[in-house]
Amino acid sequence: MTDDKPRLWRVTPDGQASVWFEDSRLLGLFGFAGGPLGGRIDPTGKYLYFTITISAAFPFEAVVYRLPLVDHPTPADLQVVQRFPVVPNQPLPQAAGLAFGESGNIYVGLIGPNQIAVLDPAGNEIRRISSPLFDSPWGLAFMGKSLLVTNADIQFPESPNRWNVLKVFVGETGLPLNRPKTP
Repeated sequence: MTDDKPRLWRVTPDGQASVWFEDSRLLGLFGFAGGPLGGRIDPTGKYLYFTITISAAFPFEAVVYRLPLVDHPTPADLQVVQRFPVVPNQPLPQAAGLAFGESGNIYVGLIGPNQIAVLDPAGNEIRRISSPLFDSPWGLAFMGKSLLVTNADIQFPESPNRWNVLKVFVGETGLPLNRPKTP
């Protein structure tokens, strides 16, 4: 489980929460908001993927990381999957939610440029999906061959009529959510 601090939580089936991983690289640039978001277990069930919206480790960039699903991951286990660099005169990338397609592609919501980045299974960006209806695309989930995209509308001025869920055809089905077996 993620929160806006430089840590990830583990919650046992009986509801007991404890810090599973902590590292300063997970800190958001401003010391609050911008920490881990969008946690998903990969198709193999071996890694937890998550995003950092505005990274302190890579100032102003957005980052997708992964960690192996082991009892006690160490800082050496943290792997960068993709960095979304700052583009001059463009909004900050600000990665949020993510989802896995059946191809292994990773779909990542970028709330700054109002786009969905598509990464191949190795983490290379292969395309972007844009729509004038996107307004801070945050949460992502598959429904058939479409991606459901929630608008967060966090950019000033906020407009409640933009808080909606969009159905975006992507041509592939998503993988079912992977739920780890925990003792």
